[in-house]
Amino acid sequence: MKILKTLTLVLIVCGLATSCFEDNDDNGILSSEINDFVWKGMNFWYLYKDNVPDLANDRFSSDEEYGTYLNTFSEPEELFESLIYQRPTVDRFSWIVDDYIALEQLLNGTTVSNGLKFYSFPPPGNSSDRILAIRQVLVNSVSDNQNLQRGQYINQIDDITLTVDNINPLLSQDTYTLHFADYNDNGTPETGDDTFTSNGATTTLTKVPFTANPIHRAEIINVDGENLGYLMYNGFNASTTDLNNVFGSFKSSGVTNLVLDLRYNPGGFISNAILLSSMITGQFTGDIFSTEQYNNEIQAILEADNPEFLINRFINNDDGMSLNSLN
Repeated sequence: MKILKTLTLVLIVCGLATSCFEDNDDNGILSSEINDFVWKGMNFWYLYKDNVPDLANDRFSSDEEYGTYLNTFSEPEELFESLIYQRPTVDRFSWIVDDYIALEQLLNGTTVSNGLKFYSFPPPGNSSDRILAIRQVLVNSVSDNQNLQRGQYINQIDDITLTVDNINPLLSQDTYTLHFADYNDNGTPETGDDTFTSNGATTTLTKVPFTANPIHRAEIINVDGENLGYLMYNGFNASTTDLNNVFGSFKSSGVTNLVLDLRYNPGGFISNAILLSSMITGQFTGDIFSTEQYNNEIQAILEADNPEFLINRFINNDDGMSLNSLN
């Protein structure tokens, strides 16, 4: 199976107080060298290169002009954003990171986390305050081990009432104490008089390195005499074996319908999306799943040298492992 074909600019940058950083060999790297790395990476790989004049191959007439250009940007993030093509409407997805190790861990589902995911909203009649609702508790996480549940409400963190201004800083701490609240509709169908009242319960959580299982829930539900498979899949990065076992269970149970729940899935590996799709279908082996488009220069090279690289196809096995497919 093809590996992930994501082209990522990975930067290690120094703190804001210094213009250089020490690499693993303790050699100082100037910020202009990082900017050089960013520009050259974008010039070579960026999909919308032809639409960005500052990325043209003939943009600079001399090294001096190029160096002057790079030095106009104090941070690599500033240079990167200046080269993005129509950020609000066209390229909404490119991003730059300063820690490639954290990025690799994130792509494999590992983060520093307490295992909670929230959504927030203002309580009735108070647009500046916020209430948190737990929307997901990751299995085997710190929060799961403390028996926290989806649907619980929080109105304070560390004895501080949540507001628009403080909610993100409070949640960004490595350790914090949640203060829980009860919801009361006060016996009326209207929501304007609803209240959230502290109930005295608290839980202190500390974030730790945690690898979430992307297969959050997999179960078989009998509906009107037919077996329905339900899979909540939270990241396209599960192992072939784990995913194949789920579909093996679905298949052996005679599943005739499938609910694929991707509401908390942020994305992941193209290869894993092909794997999952091939397990759901099974009758399209060898057909085109998707095609890929690069900038004109890279596209021309690939079309001339290896056009199949641009095509992703449905599969029926992965490194010799036969896939369980529902057809």
